[in-house]
Amino acid sequence: MLNPDDDTLWPLADGRLPLVPDAQPKLQVKVASKTHVGKMRKRNEDHHAVIRRTRHAEMLSTNLPPGTWAFGTEEAYLLLVADGVGGAASGDQASQLAVKTVLDLAERASSWVMKYHTSEFDAFRNRVELYLELIQREFLERAKREPELQSMGTTLTLAVVLPPHALVVQIGDSRAYCLRDHKLQQITRDQTLAQEMLDEGADPADARQYSNVLTNSLRCDATRLQAEVIHVELQADDRLLLCSDGLTDLVDDEAIAEVLADCDPDTACAQLVERALDAGGYDNVTVIVSALEACQTVHREPGVGDAAGE
Repeated sequence: MLNPDDDTLWPLADGRLPLVPDAQPKLQVKVASKTHVGKMRKRNEDHHAVIRRTRHAEMLSTNLPPGTWAFGTEEAYLLLVADGVGGAASGDQASQLAVKTVLDLAERASSWVMKYHTSEFDAFRNRVELYLELIQREFLERAKREPELQSMGTTLTLAVVLPPHALVVQIGDSRAYCLRDHKLQQITRDQTLAQEMLDEGADPADARQYSNVLTNSLRCDATRLQAEVIHVELQADDRLLLCSDGLTDLVDDEAIAEVLADCDPDTACAQLVERALDAGGYDNVTVIVSALEACQTVHREPGVGDAAGE
């Protein structure tokens, strides 16, 4: 869980995380993902997606002196993991529908937010609530057409990455982590009966047996979804991890931190899945790893044939 002694990650009262005090260089994102059905399951009830949207301006002509202007490419990333509820009918259908609906909403949006300021947190949270209502409406419509899917359900954890910001949304127990300075911090909070028992002072050994009992999930009969929305201020060399519990139930935080610290995103995804399989692989496992790296501003200057100065 979040470390109360870590000033850079602890959320404020309104759900935001405080700004990193030092000036930030421009960050670039490298991201990879991997999913595996595991050793015990017949089908993969996890679904995931990674989207990158870019906005770029290119100078074609100017008579401004070289070095007095620069254009960069703005990037926005959407990372999603959904884990169909085990034991419920068609968990794979639920997770697939959740991810597909999010992607449809993203495609239909009139514009993507390409820049973010902390003053916009409430507006973002309101948009999340609206989108969740639309997702649940899709669940209800699907269940009307196919009554056998009435009991389907899924977790949903997503991150909107707008360097140096990340906005994390969670429903259920698929987790998001941030690795910083070799320390792994859990950004999200499990929405499970076990976590509620721990909050009330229960013995961890007693609570553990309820770790897979969700208190919140995307499903047809949910009266009101309680999404956790968290703002994270990212730094160069941070690693952001989204994953299903097929990883976290089998691989401890120390091992996860070791892999994230030592590997590039592609290798980290492969090794995390491999460790989950080596530990038993009794569930589907899905991981998305993104690396934040400092980058230099690129100056683009008109060519000789351009109209600069002519």
